[in-house]
Amino acid sequence: MKDEINHPEHYTQEKIECIDYIKQQLGDNFKYHLEACLVKYIHRHKHKNNPITDLKKAQWYLQKLIDEHCQAVKQFNSLMAEEDEL
Repeated sequence: MKDEINHPEHYTQEKIECIDYIKQQLGDNFKYHLEACLVKYIHRHKHKNNPITDLKKAQWYLQKLIDEHCQAVKQFNSLMAEEDEL
């Protein structure tokens, strides 16, 4: 079954999914890519025949952005705990 929101076929042609490659290439700047995509899908949904699809894509990018921030907080907390042990 096609999943146009979470794993579009045109983004999963190679061994690594496109979003993972972008994250690998951008590193800490990946969150800015997520923000840009989020703005893009929110902006253009009202100009589409099926606005729900773009809103779901925006939701997907928002969740990825939340996950990135949560991961950064966990890493920061882990580093702080290591410093406390020294």
